[in-house]
Amino acid sequence: MLQRNKDFFGRSDILKTLDTVLLPSQETIVSSEPQETKHVILCGMGGIGKTEVALEFAYSRQSKFDAIFWIRADDVDKLEMDFSEIATLLGLEDGSEPRNLVVSRELAKGWLSNPKKLLDREHDTVGQSEASWLIILDNADNPDILSDHAHIFGSGSWLITSRHPLAKTLFSTNTLAVDLLPLDEDGGAELLQKLTHKPTDAELSRQVAKRLGGLPLAISQMAGIIRRQYLSLSDFLTLYEDDSELKELQDLELEPRQATARGTIASIWAVDQLDPQPRSLLEALVFLDPDCISERLLMENSYQTARIPHWPKKMGAFFSARAELLDRSLVKSNEDKNNEDKKELRIHRVLQDAVRTGMDRTRFTAGFSATVAMLAAVWPMTTLDKKHTVNRWKLCSDLFPHVIWVRDLYEKHFMSEELDCKLQFATLVHEAGWWQHETGNSHAIRPLLELAQVVCETCDKNESRDLLSDIHYGLGAVANETNDGDSCLRHNIEFLSLRLGIVEETGIRDIRLAVAYNQIGTGWMMAENFKEAITSFENALEVYRALSNFSKGMTSVPLANLGLAFWLQGDPIRARKTLEEGLRDREELFGPMDQESFRCGRLLYALGNVKFSEGAIEESEAYHQKALKSFQSTIGVNHHRTADVCHKVAQHLLRRGDSRNALILIDQALKVWGADRTIYKPEIARSSFLKAKILYHLGEEKKASELLKEASTARRELKRSSKKQDGDLIEEDFDELVTFWSK
Repeated sequence: MLQRNKDFFGRSDILKTLDTVLLPSQETIVSSEPQETKHVILCGMGGIGKTEVALEFAYSRQSKFDAIFWIRADDVDKLEMDFSEIATLLGLEDGSEPRNLVVSRELAKGWLSNPKKLLDREHDTVGQSEASWLIILDNADNPDILSDHAHIFGSGSWLITSRHPLAKTLFSTNTLAVDLLPLDEDGGAELLQKLTHKPTDAELSRQVAKRLGGLPLAISQMAGIIRRQYLSLSDFLTLYEDDSELKELQDLELEPRQATARGTIASIWAVDQLDPQPRSLLEALVFLDPDCISERLLMENSYQTARIPHWPKKMGAFFSARAELLDRSLVKSNEDKNNEDKKELRIHRVLQDAVRTGMDRTRFTAGFSATVAMLAAVWPMTTLDKKHTVNRWKLCSDLFPHVIWVRDLYEKHFMSEELDCKLQFATLVHEAGWWQHETGNSHAIRPLLELAQVVCETCDKNESRDLLSDIHYGLGAVANETNDGDSCLRHNIEFLSLRLGIVEETGIRDIRLAVAYNQIGTGWMMAENFKEAITSFENALEVYRALSNFSKGMTSVPLANLGLAFWLQGDPIRARKTLEEGLRDREELFGPMDQESFRCGRLLYALGNVKFSEGAIEESEAYHQKALKSFQSTIGVNHHRTADVCHKVAQHLLRRGDSRNALILIDQALKVWGADRTIYKPEIARSSFLKAKILYHLGEEKKASELLKEASTARRELKRSSKKQDGDLIEEDFDELVTFWSK
C-alpha cells in the first residue's frame, strides 16, 4: 500500500460517510453467517484527492478490519497482478513461486467470498466467524476491466476511486457514490496556509484557493512553487493573473473544469518554470508506469547516452534534478532506505498528461525512443536455447508494467508514424509477451505478440527477419499451448519458410532453423501427422548438433517431442531410448532433477507415459512424481504444464486406492484450467471425467454423476464425430481431446 500522507487535510465529512457504510458492524464480528458486501465509489476529476481520501481511510481505520488490500485498477495487468497478490498475502500460495495470475485471483476470490479468521497461524487453525476485509480499487477509470471482480460477496467492504461515472453502478445498485468536490474557499485556504507556512495571510489564501478552483492537488503543488521561489501570496496572484505569464504556462484541458475553477489544470504545475534538467527528468516520467518508477531505471546507461536535451547525465545532477521535483511536490518518493533497488518515484497521472501534452513532437518522440532503448537494455533477454530459464522471471515481472505503458503510448500516438526505434520497440514487446507465455499466461498475451508482428512488418526486411521469425515462433508456441492447432501450424510454416529462405540466400543453418524445425514438428503433432513430425524433429536435432556452439541442453525439447511422437506411433522402445538420451544429457550438464527450466520435467513426464505403456506402472508413477516435483520447483504450481502432471499423478493415486490425495491433485489441476474455460475446455473435460471417477470411489455418487454428465457433454461438443455413448466412455476417450504433450 502507498505511504500515508502526513499532510492530509480535511475531508472529515467524507471519512464519516465512509465509516457509516464501510466499517464492519458488531454483528459481522460475532456472527458466523455471511454478511452483505458493501461498496462506496469515490468519484471526481483527476487531482481532486480521491486516492488521498482512500489512503487516509485505510490507515486511520486499519484497526477496524482484519485485512486491507490496496489494488491498482488503472490497468488490467496491474489489477490482475495486485489482486492475485492477495492470495500470497493470505498465505493461500507460496509467494516465492511463479504465479498464474488468474489462478491466484480465483484463490483470492474464494477466500473473500468466505473469509475465515486464522486463530492459530502455526497450526493453521481456522475460526468459525468471518473475517472483515476492505479492498481499495484505486484509479478504476475503466469499468470494463472490473467485471470479473464485481460479484464477490462476503463480510467485506469495497472502496473504489474512479473518474468514470459508470463506475457508480458497476458493483451494486446499492453502491453509495460519493462525488468528491473541490475544497471550499475556507478549506482550500487552510490547506494552502498549512503547506506554505503562511498562517497570517488568510484573505490572500482564500483568493489563491479560489483561483485554483479548490483542487487539492493543485493547491499542494502550487504551495511547493510558492515555497521554492520564496513568493508571497500576493506575488503569486500577480503572476497568475498576468496574461503574459499565463501564456508561458501549459494550456491543457484534461477534463471539464468546475465552474469556479480559474485557469487550466496545466497552469497549476508550472512545468515551464522548471530548470532544464529537472524538466527533462520530469518528462522522462511520462513514459513509465507512474506507480513504480525505479530510480535505477532512470540512471541506466541508455538514458545517459540518449540524445535528450538537458538530461542529467552525472549522478549528482540527477539527484539535484530529483530534489527539485520532490521539493515542488511534482513527484513523490517511497524510498526504501534499506534497499537501493526499491527506491521509486511516483507521479500523478494528471500531471503526466499535462507534461506529455506540453512537450513538442520532437521532444516527445525522443523521450519515447529513449525509454524504449532503456527498457530494451535492462530487459533480461536471452538466446533461443535459454528461453524458459526461470532465474530471470523476477526482473521481467518488475519491468512488465513499464512495457505495457510504452505499448499503450505507442498504440495511441505512434501507430501511423515512422520511428527510428520501431524495431527495438517490436523486440521489447515480443520479449514481454514471450515471458508471459513462459509463465503460463499464453491465453492472455496473443495481442502483445500480434502488435509486435504488425510493427515488425513495417521495418526493413533485412534487419527485421530474425525478429519476425521469433514472433512467428512465439505465436505458434502460444497457439500450441492454447489448443489452436490451425494457428500453430500456420505460424510455424511461416517460421520455417523464413529460415529456409535465409539458408537459400546465405547458406547459414543457424539455431533459428533448428528451432523452426522443432516447432513445425509440434504443428504436425497437433495435426496428428506423426510421420512429418518425426522427420521435423530429426531435422531439428541434425541442425542443432551441427552448430559450432552446440550444447546438449539445446536438444532437450526436440528429444522430448521426438520421444512422444514415437510413443504415439506405438513404438515405446524408440520413445524410451530417445527420452532417456535427453535426460542423460541434462544430468551431464546440470545434474539430476535440474531446475534450470521446465525441460527436465518435460522429459520425466514423457518417460512416465512411456513406462505406463510398457506396463511398468510403478516406474511410471515414479517418473510422474519426479516430473511434478520438477515443474513445481521451476514453473510453479499454477502453470498449465504442472496441471497436466497433477492429472497423471492423480490417476496413479486412484489406481492405488488413495482417492483423497487424488482428489486434491485433480482439484488443483482444475483450478489451473479454470484460468480460461474456453481455451482449456479439453483439459477441463478430461480432468472432470477423472474427478468423477474419484468421487465415485469416495462414495459421492450424486456429485460424481453430475460431473460425469458435464464431462461427457463437453466431449461431445469437442468431438462431434464421436458416436460413443456416455456410459461407454473411458479415460482414453478424453485423452484424445488434449494436445500431444498433455496426454
